Amino acid sequence: MKYLKFKSKLFLAVSVILLSSLIGCAQNKEDQLKYNSELVFFNDLGLVKLLENIIIDKNSCKNIKKSIDWYIDFKESESIVVSEGRIANLIELIDPKKRKIYTTTINNKVVFLLMANKKGLLSKTGLSIDLSSFSDKSTLSFEDFSSWLIKSQNGSYKIADSQIWKCK
Repeated sequence: MKYLKFKSKLFLAVSVILLSSLIGCAQNKEDQLKYNSELVFFNDLGLVKLLENIIIDKNSCKNIKKSIDWYIDFKESESIVVSEGRIANLIELIDPKKRKIYTTTINNKVVFLLMANKKGLLSKTGLSIDLSSFSDKSTLSFEDFSSWLIKSQNGSYKIADSQIWKCK
């Protein structure tokens, strides 16, 4: 009888361990999938030229702080914010069910795009970039990065406002 009780407890313990590891693996795969970023390119040449004038070395803090990346945040309204930040922090701010992180290049720099949908603005390449290594690596810091507010008016894009800060 004691042997049977011991065997059932052992079976229960092993079952719980196996089940929890299976659930953990499945959840881990799900978490990793949401940190993939598709490589895309802009279809609007006017927007590309405007972004090429903003995303340049003299406007970047990356030379001083290596973990800084350019990003373009497409807001719900017709406005776009261009700035710098850490991709790990951007991943934490995005709800993957509502918005995605895309990746592009501008002036030979990797730029992350935060947007709800492509709205015909982007061309897909079919290539994905794994951002999983940045997951759970956000940092708390109080830094000011320059930013530009771009507005879409009658099919063209213009800088509506900017906040320029010196890198420290």
